[in-house]
Amino acid sequence: PMKKELPLAATNHLYRIARELATNAARHAHPTRITISVRLSRRLLTLEVANDGLPFDGQPGTKSGGMGLHALRKHAEALGGRIKFVPSKNATGGTVVSCDVRLPIV
Repeated sequence: PMKKELPLAATNHLYRIARELATNAARHAHPTRITISVRLSRRLLTLEVANDGLPFDGQPGTKSGGMGLHALRKHAEALGGRIKFVPSKNATGGTVVSCDVRLPIV
C-alpha cells in the first residue's frame, strides 16, 4: 500500500490540539495519566486525548474565559473537524476528548 502524508498545516493543527488538551488536563484535571492516540480509517482521522483526572464538559470556566477552548475549536474547524468532550467510562473518572476529521485533508 502507498503511504500518504498529511499536509504540513494539518499536522500542525493536530499537534496544537493535542498539546493544548494535554496541557489543560495536566493543569486543571490533576490526572495520574494522560493518553494521546490517533486512529485512522479510510475516511476519518480521530485524535483522542484521555485523562483519569477531574471530569470536564468542554464549557469554559469563569477565570480564563475559555480562550484555550476557543483556540481548540478554531484548529479543529481549520481541518473541517470538530471537538467532542465526553466523561470517561473509567472508574477513576476523567475525560475523553476527541477530534474527528474527515479525510482527505487538503
